[in-house]
Amino acid sequence: MQKVFGNRQATLARELTKKFEEYVRGGIDDLVDWSKENEIRGEFVILIAGNPNGFKIMKPDENKAQLSVEEQIDQLISNGDKPNAAIKKVAKQNGLVRQDVYNQYHHLE
Repeated sequence: MQKVFGNRQATLARELTKKFEEYVRGGIDDLVDWSKENEIRGEFVILIAGNPNGFKIMKPDENKAQLSVEEQIDQLISNGDKPNAAIKKVAKQNGLVRQDVYNQYHHLE
């Protein structure tokens, strides 16, 4: 966890809602040290503090934006969508009229 989260603050909660409920708080490295010094028994929940830098807004998938409308529809169909549902999704995602996308996909224009 340290490799992924760094030394964020965390809590080990043991035996929640039971007679021997216990909490151990500290940095992840402190909790690792605690676990080496104490016998680990029972059920634990690990709570890890959120990212101190906030969250990152993800950009739309640039690869998807490079796909043509037909390729986007084919990709959705290959992932299990029905053709009309895929056409509707692609039209909505690209701000297009569904009927125009339908006609383009089926080469009706």
